Amino acid sequence: MSLYKYMSGAGAIRLFRSGMLRFTQPIEFNDPFELQPFLKGLAHKPTLENQFHANFAKNLDPQIDDMLTKTNLTDEQKSKINRQDIRQLIQSQAPQALEMLNTFARVITPLISRQIYEFANENLGVLCLTEARESTNVGALCGSSSWRRDRIR
Repeated sequence: MSLYKYMSGAGAIRLFRSGMLRFTQPIEFNDPFELQPFLKGLAHKPTLENQFHANFAKNLDPQIDDMLTKTNLTDEQKSKINRQDIRQLIQSQAPQALEMLNTFARVITPLISRQIYEFANENLGVLCLTEARESTNVGALCGSSSWRRDRIR
């Protein structure tokens, strides 16, 4: 199979003189949205909510014990604390905590997307080749009629 690389005449001369091909960073592409990740969220909303409800109160007892250990209360005072009341108080806050999680997901998703794109621009290079021997669109896509194909073996 033959592959072709479309480039300007000057680019072809540089290729033959140097014997090197450039792997282009995504930020240099003609289309600024190409290779830009599209993230709708951290997870599918029902999945996120199901995971939240399944795990929100799962390990409350060890966390309550840990919290009480960090207080200046005596063992006798700690023994009088009704852990069930604390558990219920925490569980009553689940709707607000879920809303906070959803808000966090909405805020953080674009930041994660930007970090992925920046990582790709710093660490990836793309070499565009085609199997098409002739293309009538290359000049239009590249904004120049001086583009030509060169065979890469």
